[in-house]
Amino acid sequence: MPAGKLFLIPVPIHDEGKDTIPEATVEVIQHLHFFLAERSKTARKFIKLLHPACVQSELTVEEMQENFDATPFIQLLKDGTSIGLMSEAGNPCIADPGNKMVAAAHKQGIDVVALTGPSSILLALIASGFNGQLFTFHGYLPNKKDTLIPRLKTLEQAVVKTTYTQIFMETPYRNQFVWDCMMTAFSDKTMLCIAANLGSPAAFTKTRAVGEWKKNGMPDLQKTPAIFLIGVTL
Repeated sequence: MPAGKLFLIPVPIHDEGKDTIPEATVEVIQHLHFFLAERSKTARKFIKLLHPACVQSELTVEEMQENFDATPFIQLLKDGTSIGLMSEAGNPCIADPGNKMVAAAHKQGIDVVALTGPSSILLALIASGFNGQLFTFHGYLPNKKDTLIPRLKTLEQAVVKTTYTQIFMETPYRNQFVWDCMMTAFSDKTMLCIAANLGSPAAFTKTRAVGEWKKNGMPDLQKTPAIFLIGVTL
């Protein structure tokens, strides 16, 4: 029996974003019965959204914890079972532990298939007006003020020295904290883009100098998924 394949499955980055997933990706989901995800509840919700006819009791969804061990799932793949790997939102393996499974699959010669779908990081980048050829994604930054502010200043200096766009994110409930730290750390001339609620009808993307942001105040980001970028307009 041929080995199964590891499919990297993107999911909508917003509950209203069903149409952002291509039909070809949905067709793969319809033929899978085994999934790996950060949270089973979220994964099952999106599987149902994209494949309403699925029978939940026939699906297996295993969660990838911080100490995730890929060994038993590699064996499943070797035995012929294909596996779908899903993130909480957008593409897997970016700011989540999925890369451990992918790395293990490559070591064992398992086919890894990345499927097409939305990425909030790339959507924010292309809508920012910043350098889209040279950029760095930092994922989640430190969550303490005394370490975050120096880190933000370092990113600001990197923009000045290299023109690389600097991209980072935070959990929605900490947006106010990140805003306050950015307004403290950044020069008024630094260009800051905030992209929020991407993939939904309420999508918001604005690029302004920090001085302008200070005058206008923080946009409504409470409990809202957001991406933050600093860069230069070339």
